[in-house]
Amino acid sequence: MSSEEPHLLTFTDVTDPEELQENADLCAAMASAAQIMDNVGVLNVLSGWPAVSILCDVRLIPVCNIPPRLNRVVGANLEFFKEMIFLVPDDQVQQAIDALAANPGYPRCVDPSCAVFKEDRCPNEPPSDDPVRFGVVGAAHFHVVPSGLPLTLYPMSKMVWSLRDLNDESPHITLASACMPEPWAELYPIRVLTRRAFVESLILCRCRDYGRNPSLDTLWCRLLLAFAVRGVDLSDGFAPFWSVFAYLDDVYDPDELLCELRDKLITRDGLPVHPDHCPDSWKFRSRGHWRRACTEML
Repeated sequence: MSSEEPHLLTFTDVTDPEELQENADLCAAMASAAQIMDNVGVLNVLSGWPAVSILCDVRLIPVCNIPPRLNRVVGANLEFFKEMIFLVPDDQVQQAIDALAANPGYPRCVDPSCAVFKEDRCPNEPPSDDPVRFGVVGAAHFHVVPSGLPLTLYPMSKMVWSLRDLNDESPHITLASACMPEPWAELYPIRVLTRRAFVESLILCRCRDYGRNPSLDTLWCRLLLAFAVRGVDLSDGFAPFWSVFAYLDDVYDPDELLCELRDKLITRDGLPVHPDHCPDSWKFRSRGHWRRACTEML
């Protein structure tokens, strides 16, 4: 295994007063949404890039260390780093929608042309390595007042189907304030998955979507890259893939290990059979290609 520890996706702390205020307002909006859903008995867990910021203890408004050729794309779409995603139980989705829609601060979006209704947020852009280009399409989304930033409700069965019977006593859930005291300790408690649960769920999502849904597969891969070399301790079944993916192993192909893991999980977790041909997906068929693709992000 290589001893290198490249930071594939890095964040710079926010010091600008306006950005700090924007960060505080966004955190408050998420805490308020969590409280609204809690008040009607809907379990909700923050996910996506905001959860990454909490679990990695970085500011919610990240500055990516990316090649200059991507500055235009990311600069134009930085708001998607600030997209809020809440996982909710499938049988409580409508209850969550009704609760948020009843609050004037969370108007539900019904505009069919809204980019948040598409997994590829920039479908007219040429292919790129934009880390914030792709996102989930939930059961509903809202544009938070006054920022207009999207808040998406995503059924748990689409991302954390392996974590059955999630509740406040679950070992897979922690509080944002336990991971990142400031500013979360001063706000209404908000739930996030633990690092292990979040990373393992992302790997399972890649097992499901690799070769079938390039947009979502790329999203899961980008989220995983944020945890690379951060010392996340995974279960034994995930460790072989993770050790290669996170540390750019010189010997093994991470996607081959992903497919091996997927084959083992097909019957147990109901994953689809892996297709023989995987067009337009992350296909690093050689360790050299994988290493070049990752180091080009630096």
